[in-house]
Amino acid sequence: MELREATIDDARLLFEWASDTEVRRMAFTQGPIRWEDHRAWLSRKLLDPGTRIYVAQDASGLPIGQIRFDINGSDAEIDVHLAKVFRNQGLGAQIIALGVSRLFEDPRIQTAKATIKSENAGSLKAFGKAGFDRVGVSTISGFQCHLLARRRS
Repeated sequence: MELREATIDDARLLFEWASDTEVRRMAFTQGPIRWEDHRAWLSRKLLDPGTRIYVAQDASGLPIGQIRFDINGSDAEIDVHLAKVFRNQGLGAQIIALGVSRLFEDPRIQTAKATIKSENAGSLKAFGKAGFDRVGVSTISGFQCHLLARRRS
């Protein structure tokens, strides 16, 4: 598996993944996403120096999922999701580990963070396998969630 930087040409693929029923259910904002809004959002994010978006793909170039980092100072918040066909195979942990390794190439970044709904057992497991520790709990938009972090070693 490898990560490549996302481009605007990935807009439709990322839109389809983000619009998936299960992804929407685990998101903090659960409403449907409009294509026009997504494309505009992605255009802004790709130009934002505080955002890094990668597409994970297998050796043949088949897209598996995406990982995004929103950087704030020395911290980076993670968003990750996989294409439906690749879920529950342990690939999420691999994408997270690869992404964080790449993130930590920037010496300014000290901590990778994730906020995950308590009911999202798959993500909690994937982040645990990728070396994240549970560091707290919170309620966001009415949802109980776990706060996870992995510090630079």
